[in-house]
Amino acid sequence: MRRLFNGKVIFCLVVVFLSILPLAGQTEKQKIKVVVENATIRAKPDLQSDVIKQPPLGTVFEVEKKEGEWFTIKVKTEVGVLLTGYIHEMFVEIEEEKKEEIEEAVEKAPEPEEKVSEAQKKPESTTPSQEARPTRFEIGFGGSYTSGYSINNVSYSDSFSSGSLERATENGTITQGLEKPMGFYGSFNFFLTQGLGIELRLDSNSSANFTSSSMSDYRLSWEWSDGRSNNTEKDWEIQGGGISSLTVFSGNLMYKVRSSGLFAPFFSGGVSYYSGKLNRASTFVGYGTTWTVTDWPYVTRYIDFIDVSATLDGSFSGIGFNLGGGVDLQFSRSIALNIDARYFMLKNVEERWQVHSGSYPTNLHSGWKLVLSEENALALQESMNPVEINTSFFKISLGLKLMF
Repeated sequence: MRRLFNGKVIFCLVVVFLSILPLAGQTEKQKIKVVVENATIRAKPDLQSDVIKQPPLGTVFEVEKKEGEWFTIKVKTEVGVLLTGYIHEMFVEIEEEKKEEIEEAVEKAPEPEEKVSEAQKKPESTTPSQEARPTRFEIGFGGSYTSGYSINNVSYSDSFSSGSLERATENGTITQGLEKPMGFYGSFNFFLTQGLGIELRLDSNSSANFTSSSMSDYRLSWEWSDGRSNNTEKDWEIQGGGISSLTVFSGNLMYKVRSSGLFAPFFSGGVSYYSGKLNRASTFVGYGTTWTVTDWPYVTRYIDFIDVSATLDGSFSGIGFNLGGGVDLQFSRSIALNIDARYFMLKNVEERWQVHSGSYPTNLHSGWKLVLSEENALALQESMNPVEINTSFFKISLGLKLMF
């Protein structure tokens, strides 16, 4: 009986021992709580490493281990993936019941090779570091240089005959040269993520006037039935005119490469709406004609040409695109020098010269005048090709950018 009793006791002790053995190997993990707004969890125990997540104030984590001033924790991303992350002790506090055990473990743990500098340690006011506050808004402004617009040549031609005038041919060309305007720009950027954002941009260019290379020329040649022939030509300058202003408003998609260094490159592009106005320009176009003078019994036929006034003005608008990029030289957390190069692809605009009827002096017969009727003025206007304005331009900008 004694042996049987001792066997039962031993059996019970073994069962109890085996039941508590797994519990002996389990130690409750220590917990930390986020006590600072805008705290950051990073991919490495380094304040310059990438940010994995920004936990809300009061979030509690289980500590895997602690090395120096960094806690190793497990973080679940938005897509449900569990990652290993690191959070600095400046952002958290240890729950009181396990605080003494953690401090004792830290004293025994070896010091990490790369220590956080004293300037990066947790301040008494628990204010988050600059790196913990990512940029969400940017405001940029500055000046720019524009490559200039172009206006295609306008030409016209006509031929006619009358009585003993076998053939008369006239040709005209109006050539425009434009100055290269300066301009300014303003932009507002809102970032949806660390690198991807939306850009609203306004570009305005100054006046681009016609230059001294702007000329119009006229040539007239004729031949009579008796074989006599002649020709003449004349040049005129264009007075005034040009593109008085061109404003472009763009909505772009933007990507900025985030880095801890001085240079932060970016790329952007999108849709542009443009609006502009032409200054009034005036020139002359040649208009050849013939007439007959009867002084009985003599009949004399004449040919001559007159300088007809023509003007150009109006406004234009349309939809286009823009594409560009550049770099921000980040001198501080909130200010940078912005360099931007951009091409605006805008649709060409067509405008017509307005030819005016009236009484004009002749060129070959001094002191004579001829009357250009409204009907003939309209016919001359229709024979001239429209002015085609190429409003696309390349722009280099330099300015400042404020970041919030």
